[in-house]
Amino acid sequence: MNHADQRKHVLTFFGLAQKKFWANGLTLVRLKGEDYSPEPIAMTEAFFAAADISVDVPQILWVHVRKHMSAIANYMHGTPLNSEDIRSRLLDVANYMALIDSYIADPTRWLRYLDLLIQGSEFPNRSEDEMFRLREWLARQMKKHNAVDGDGTNPLTAVLDKADFYVGDID
Repeated sequence: MNHADQRKHVLTFFGLAQKKFWANGLTLVRLKGEDYSPEPIAMTEAFFAAADISVDVPQILWVHVRKHMSAIANYMHGTPLNSEDIRSRLLDVANYMALIDSYIADPTRWLRYLDLLIQGSEFPNRSEDEMFRLREWLARQMKKHNAVDGDGTNPLTAVLDKADFYVGDID
């Protein structure tokens, strides 16, 4: 096999490995999401945790990345993993990094989405205290990220109020 054929073979193998990794990752994201949150809403626990300690969502997600990275580093140094295999840890890191990226890319969209969920009473299993902290945190975050109009309203609400679909219908 010549160099060009070897390169093509390696790139094909790498491409297939990536597809398998991300396919497994999407399955893992769905299953773990079901485990972590009573609500079928992306990043619910990250929002509530951020509100509990008054930090940004990426800071919460970064703690999760570091936890998995510590386990991965231990594995690389020969310490066996007990609770999750190495591939699961790698997928967890990739998932959290994707969530961090999506939040950093457009925090306003996430905050407006959360605002709509709160307005729609999408958190029936949460205590009044939790919801109060979340609303206060959200108001601070929306101001910080300029996610409100001059009159203090969420501009996305007016658009979605007129739409012919329910937020839960969006895939």
